[in-house]
Amino acid sequence: MVKYTTDKPVFSDEINLVERSDLVNARNHNDSLITLQQNDLALKQNLGSVDPSRGSIQEQINSIREETGFKAYSTTISNNDSLITTNFADGSKTVTEIAAGADGRDTVTKKLYGTRGQLTHVYRTVIDGETITETEVEQNE
Repeated sequence: MVKYTTDKPVFSDEINLVERSDLVNARNHNDSLITLQQNDLALKQNLGSVDPSRGSIQEQINSIREETGFKAYSTTISNNDSLITTNFADGSKTVTEIAAGADGRDTVTKKLYGTRGQLTHVYRTVIDGETITETEVEQNE
């Protein structure tokens, strides 16, 4: 076995996986493991150790969010506080609709849209007295 580390890790959004038809050799097998190790090291470098001079953990997380585009840059509340739209720096958004049902059950529907405006997920939460039920809604509903 050989130990692996690097001083200049590079974060990658994808990894290569060995498929059945690939030649099985150490290079093919280790490629995805090396990528994952570099991702870990890059994240560790970005977060740093618990060092007060780099700010709190939350400040470090916020810094990473700003760098990666996950930070909300605008939130709009409308329709008597029943519609909340949050836009993110990467172009994605969430739309939350809150509705009071005549049967006493409140419903919160959260729709997640990708960077190209496509609907990716819908979550529905029903609040019925003491019971809260959240479900992911199928896209064809």
